[in-house]
Amino acid sequence: MTVRPAPWPESWRGPERPTWVEADDNWDAAWVFVKYRLPGDAWRHARLAPDGHAWPTGVAVDVPIDGMGAFVYRGAPGYGPFEARGVRLVWDAVADGVPADAELDAAEVFGIEMVYVPRGSFTVGTGGTERGAFRTGSSEAPFVVSSQAAIVLGEGAGQLGWLAVGQSGTPDGSTNPEFPTGFDAFYVMRHQVTQGQYVNFLNTLTQAQADARRFTGTTYRHAITGDGVGSYETSTPFVAMNHVSWADGAAFAAWAGLRPMTELEFEKAARGPLAPVPDEYAWGSTSMTQATGLENAGTDVERPTPGDANANYHDLGNPIGGPVRVGSFAVPGDGRRDAGAGFYGALELTGNLWERAVTVGNVEGRAFTGTHGDGALDDGGNASVASWPGDDGVGAGFRGGSWRFNGGSLRVSDRSGAALTRAFRDCNGGWRAVRSAP
Repeated sequence: MTVRPAPWPESWRGPERPTWVEADDNWDAAWVFVKYRLPGDAWRHARLAPDGHAWPTGVAVDVPIDGMGAFVYRGAPGYGPFEARGVRLVWDAVADGVPADAELDAAEVFGIEMVYVPRGSFTVGTGGTERGAFRTGSSEAPFVVSSQAAIVLGEGAGQLGWLAVGQSGTPDGSTNPEFPTGFDAFYVMRHQVTQGQYVNFLNTLTQAQADARRFTGTTYRHAITGDGVGSYETSTPFVAMNHVSWADGAAFAAWAGLRPMTELEFEKAARGPLAPVPDEYAWGSTSMTQATGLENAGTDVERPTPGDANANYHDLGNPIGGPVRVGSFAVPGDGRRDAGAGFYGALELTGNLWERAVTVGNVEGRAFTGTHGDGALDDGGNASVASWPGDDGVGAGFRGGSWRFNGGSLRVSDRSGAALTRAFRDCNGGWRAVRSAP
């Protein structure tokens, strides 16, 4: 199959990059994957072959060993519009049990924009006033993550600790040796899942699966409608998808061949390798301006107002009444603060919708091994991936705040809900998946 990802205007690699990206050694990429359907059958995930792929000069393609998709990105440093024409990906139909002479009823190619986070040390916690923030032992010093090895939790010297307040969990035991600490390289979704992406997800499930994963209301800017698989649509496809439970988000990640993010990876995606600033937000400072209105609401150019707004949160009210278009704060020429950007270019890590992350605050979260989804769900529409927190959400928590919250909960290192178990859908809940780099 020949894949032609849709062009994206703000693509980069290396030192030529958007003004809100501080990293010199990263890039954005499209995670490309394929769903197919045989006559009379359900949609299935296409496994890519281990070799035989081809792409032109100027394009780079990485196919992970599990064949769940491919990362497509710039083959050389550069910045600006990018279109990967002529990428040829080979489907391993034999591995999927599809006869060579089979005729497909349908096939769909999907792409999710990701941001590369390189391997390396980073700091969690800031020494500020954030509730339950990470620290070194019982000191006030932030903790440095310097390897992928298991992290021992506790009050001792060199251990990862925190003051147990709210729903931050208890610092004891250690992480699984395979728990993604954030030290190794990974890709993180540049934006949270949009309503348009969630519609694509629903429309490639069985009806029973879609019924389990569909929120049927239309409140707080959630606009997905439809009465069956193939008919789901939304009038606001670029707005972040809210009313997402842990089970909903995990199912989306499994369907896409991705995985949940850990709370350590969340802090790295925001802060990068920089020294922490006490009480900072995702853009590295304590300055934040609330979005109080929208221009061109609901369109692909929806823009929060006032012009210097950089986050969607609650400050004596929230006139917008829900999440905004993903990436809507970032305008060419903006720095990290004005764009509301993390160090590597991920957007809306502060505010808009809560980030659902695997916690180190309880045993269930610490058992996570970073396994990726295989593109499939069980008959009930649930992800069933080894070591992931279950459908009840035990082992997962909340980071980064949302449009309905204000104050300390929006700070990068605030962990007051890091181990909060909540299985039900909420108008504040969104999702952002990751994948370990090949």
